[in-house]
Amino acid sequence: METIRGAAEKIRNTVSVSGGGKDTNVTTSHISLFQINGKQIKVTSGEPVMIEEGDEVLLAGGEKNGVFNAVAYRNITTGARGSTPYLSHLIIGIVFPVFSIFFFTAFSGSFNFDSAPKPMQFIPIIIPIIFFITGIYILVTGFRIMKARDMLNG
Repeated sequence: METIRGAAEKIRNTVSVSGGGKDTNVTTSHISLFQINGKQIKVTSGEPVMIEEGDEVLLAGGEKNGVFNAVAYRNITTGARGSTPYLSHLIIGIVFPVFSIFFFTAFSGSFNFDSAPKPMQFIPIIIPIIFFITGIYILVTGFRIMKARDMLNG
């Protein structure tokens, strides 16, 4: 995790809306693209990003493909702060591994491995492993966002 500080230039804001089909929720992400000292920056947040042209900002995140992806920001000029939502990451990151352990213990003992077709024998093992690994990845992402927020509070 690294930080970048400087004046925001060439700001462009956009919104990404997903979901909204039958019986699904709509999710809105606010995306701000700008430069600091010629370096391309991308901030994604659940709320509008409060950064204007010339504002002094402090960002925490990491670089990928030549773009610094900030997961948290602090606008030094105005005092505004924001980050990628992290609470849902923490909740899902805990629920998935717990669910995977439950699934494994509940179904692997009662599953008759000998009578099942060969490809089906691994399902009670593979599904919990996938949920467990996914949950740990999401949990680590949540802690990474929390760390970025803490880095900017100091």
